[in-house]
Amino acid sequence: MNKLKTISKPNRFLLYLGGIIIIIGLFGGGLLSFLVTIDDPISLNEVTEAGEFTTVDVEVITDYFATLETDRKLIKYYLVTEEDNMYIAIISDEDYQKLENMTSKTPIVGTSESIPRDIQDYAAEYIAETLDISVSDASELIYPYLINTYKTKNRMINDIAIIFGAIAVAGLLLIMVYVNKHTKRKKSINKFRDALKQINEELESDKTYHNPTCKIYLTDNYLISYNNGINIIKLNDITWIYPYEVRTKGIVTSKSIYIYTKDKQRHVIGNTNNWGKNKDNAYNELYQNLLAKTPDAFHGYSKEYKEKVT
Repeated sequence: MNKLKTISKPNRFLLYLGGIIIIIGLFGGGLLSFLVTIDDPISLNEVTEAGEFTTVDVEVITDYFATLETDRKLIKYYLVTEEDNMYIAIISDEDYQKLENMTSKTPIVGTSESIPRDIQDYAAEYIAETLDISVSDASELIYPYLINTYKTKNRMINDIAIIFGAIAVAGLLLIMVYVNKHTKRKKSINKFRDALKQINEELESDKTYHNPTCKIYLTDNYLISYNNGINIIKLNDITWIYPYEVRTKGIVTSKSIYIYTKDKQRHVIGNTNNWGKNKDNAYNELYQNLLAKTPDAFHGYSKEYKEKVT
């Protein structure tokens, strides 16, 4: 039985997951964009819920009566009329310039939205003052949904493209991670190609130490880590070993073991979080076994060791 081949077999989960995410990003975005394009806008006076594509044939537009400042832009609220209907509209400066200079009915398109209570009140006060009527009567003139011209079909399609494009890129990154792990695995195994028979024999030996929590094998002559791909290190090549901790607000949240070899390369093994006594015990056990296997290496961290080794 080839035990090294078994433990180094790449986990294809990232590959499959990345492929699925790419399919969702490409085909999901395309399908949603298609559904958006075939959805014709309806008149705002027929809208019964937020989120519908809608249109208004504008006859008159007022100056903006309220604004809302966001991180990205200054949103301006206007009143527009269509025949006997009066609507609140969020209109871009570009669209406003076209409407300001219109000589006949000019259509605007966008997405319907529920009207925030404070915007409803501001609009009613604006109409009451302009038409010299009561605020309650003015409020009755306002249709319960507004039109947001920032959310047109083209803008919606662009947003969909950005969102689902990012999803597809995320899938591609997962595949790249898989390929990188697979490449490192092949590189590590090829480095010890002439010793693979010996490594397999030592892995099968009863004397071999196995730490499944830290995903480490310690044989007579080799350290085999299979936590992140496969990494084979000859014990005689190890020059320095020391524990490394990550702390958050003074609390140890994860531990690992740093190993330097004769070629001055650093290897990180035994990655564990510190949430649980069993994991902590497994980490400490691994470190002590590793020290026992490398009597000629420097043990523990010091600036002196760093100057000698790196």
